[in-house]
Amino acid sequence: MKDEDYWIHKDPNSEKLFFRFRVRRFSKQFYLSTELKDTKRNREIVRSRRDAIALKFKLVQINF
Repeated sequence: MKDEDYWIHKDPNSEKLFFRFRVRRFSKQFYLSTELKDTKRNREIVRSRRDAIALKFKLVQINF
C-alpha cells in the first residue's frame, strides 16, 4: 500500500473501495463508500474524490 493510499481501503465483503478521513473539530473519522471495485484506475478516481473533499473542507465550503 502506498502512502497516499493510507486512507483508501477495500471492503473485505463487497471488495469495493471506501475511504476514511478526519475533520478538525470532530473526534470521529468519516467513512465514504463507493461502488467501485479495487482496480488501479478506480483507486485514482477515489483518490481524486478524496482530494476534492479535502479541498472543500479547507475552503470551508461544506455546511454542517
